[in-house]
Amino acid sequence: DVIATDTTTTTTTTPDFAMFSIASRQFLATTRRNPPSFLSRSLFIQTAETPNPESLKFLPGQTVLDVIEGGEEGGGFYVTTKDKEDIARSPLAKELFKIDGVKSIYLGMDFVTITKLATSHWQHIRPQVFSTIMD
Repeated sequence: DVIATDTTTTTTTTPDFAMFSIASRQFLATTRRNPPSFLSRSLFIQTAETPNPESLKFLPGQTVLDVIEGGEEGGGFYVTTKDKEDIARSPLAKELFKIDGVKSIYLGMDFVTITKLATSHWQHIRPQVFSTIMD
């Protein structure tokens, strides 16, 4: 069951440089090479309940974990706050554990499941998880 859907979609267009001032043209040329995140972030993330009320499944609609050569397809990557060496192997897990209240993370091929501490609230954690996945 999908319980919430958050979307962020931004459309960028290529402006005609002739109609802008010199300063504006320089800014546009710079942003074309290195667009600010507010111009280029576009991701549709769904959330789904799990049997555990302390866990939420985030479905970004794109690959989260590539199948490692020789690894089995559909295999995941599970880490808890105590697994420092394993956390260091995943840049996404490392960033997600910076969110206060995250207890464990399971990365699947096309989803992320976050388990929070019982004392934490989804209303505080969920927006940070969305932001981290989008980055």
